[in-house]
Amino acid sequence: MDKHLSSTGKPSGTVEEAAVRSTLVALLQATARKEAAAVLALYGARPVRFDLAPPLQQSPDRSRHRAELEAWFATWDGPLELKLGEHETLVDGDLALVHGLLWLAGTKHGGQRAGLWLRTTWGLQRRAGAWTVVHEHQSVPFAMDGSYRALVDLAPTAAEI
Repeated sequence: MDKHLSSTGKPSGTVEEAAVRSTLVALLQATARKEAAAVLALYGARPVRFDLAPPLQQSPDRSRHRAELEAWFATWDGPLELKLGEHETLVDGDLALVHGLLWLAGTKHGGQRAGLWLRTTWGLQRRAGAWTVVHEHQSVPFAMDGSYRALVDLAPTAAEI
């Protein structure tokens, strides 16, 4: 069960937090359906993005972002599965920050099932009454043993989902 927390760590219920969550739900649903135009509609004009794929920082250019999304979507058969685990929503005026764990899974071309938990943070800004993503950061931990191997097989504890 997804838990929605406010900055106090208690279940949140403000109108602003609900609107932010609604934007993120729409983002996850559009991503799951692999609809690049619908995904892009939820981003601000020049978002700052740090995705799992190289380079270290993605270009804020919308046409490039669309091409990257479509190329990534094309590596999957069928819809994607996205689930936001426990997360915290902080809203202050027209800015919001959401951070937590995200489950991403699906079937790659060739039939291989893939899935991983990743860490994610979104920064949103409200303009003209609508919340859009202006900052996105996704990461996975890596082995600190000198191998620098990405640890994509980690799973959260029951309390973290």
